[in-house]
Amino acid sequence: KGPSGGSKLARTAGEITLRDIHQAVHPQRPNYAPTLPPEIQSSLKGVFSAATRAFENELAQTTLAQLAKKTSRKPKRRTR
Repeated sequence: KGPSGGSKLARTAGEITLRDIHQAVHPQRPNYAPTLPPEIQSSLKGVFSAATRAFENELAQTTLAQLAKKTSRKPKRRTR
């Protein structure tokens, strides 16, 4: 913990991906169709699994360091 509180990372920001963070916050994959009848849920299971894998693979492409660098850039001033 730093002087103002907070937490210390166990790995460097360059080693932590957004997928790592997402999986830490949501350790179990959600059921995207809990109110649908079971036969429809089973039909959609493969589709939702593929979509979840694609989502997680996309998150794996960005590290915490990359995100911090993008968000710390000062926005360009608009000119009229």
